Amino acid sequence: MTDAEKNEFLKEEYLKLQDIYEDFDRRALTIKGWAITICLGAIAIGFEKKISSFWMLSGLAALLFWLIEAKWKTYQHANAYRIRTIEGYFRGDKDKKEI
Repeated sequence: MTDAEKNEFLKEEYLKLQDIYEDFDRRALTIKGWAITICLGAIAIGFEKKISSFWMLSGLAALLFWLIEAKWKTYQHANAYRIRTIEGYFRGDKDKKEI
């Protein structure tokens, strides 16, 4: 494999990884939107019906959405090392010469 072919493959891999990384951010925003909608809805119902269990439900829902987002971020950061490695290779970092 020539250096030009290697660079082309790494470029394609980098672009795909970057797209995946950004997609996780978009999904995290969706999760936050769900969390806000459900939690505020439960709080509103709790105030309207004067049922405190809806407030606890809201807190539980917020915790669960926070855990889901943390799991998404874990998956997202799994790609970060490879992205940094490819960026270092193209920058010419000495420790990234062999990739």
